[in-house]
Amino acid sequence: MKRISFVILLLASFACRGENVALTKATNDLNRDLIAFKERDTEFRESAAVLPSNTFSDINAEKVQLKTALLYHYFKSLNECSEAAAKEYLMSAAVLAALADQERSESIHKSNLLFVDTRLHAIKTEAKYQELDTALRGEIERIEALRRPFKLIESAEALGLE
Repeated sequence: MKRISFVILLLASFACRGENVALTKATNDLNRDLIAFKERDTEFRESAAVLPSNTFSDINAEKVQLKTALLYHYFKSLNECSEAAAKEYLMSAAVLAALADQERSESIHKSNLLFVDTRLHAIKTEAKYQELDTALRGEIERIEALRRPFKLIESAEALGLE
């Protein structure tokens, strides 16, 4: 009986140690992926420019349509820049949440909402953009400046769309 108890205690200690190692690995992965995301986001913001005030000068559209186009292309550019890093982070967060206690798991899920919220705005903006006339979208999509990162607020101001 003493041997069985000893073996059970030994196995339990290895299991606990394994869980701690897994939790530490998952935490390290999450931290690594958060840093990678932050680096991509920083690259995006540092490379972003203010759109020239004549960006939409050849486009015959209402102000609300141009705002929709501006938002869509901003989110599209942002998403293209950081989507892979965000997915890696969210996967690491899901793994950590599965290993963590309930309180930490809930905290992780709440922090993930920041990533989800950005993607949600992008999807809603894309849906509005798709409602624009096909010819208008074609004209807007030929604008080279919208294919690169740009500063949303400053560009909206420069374009008179604030």
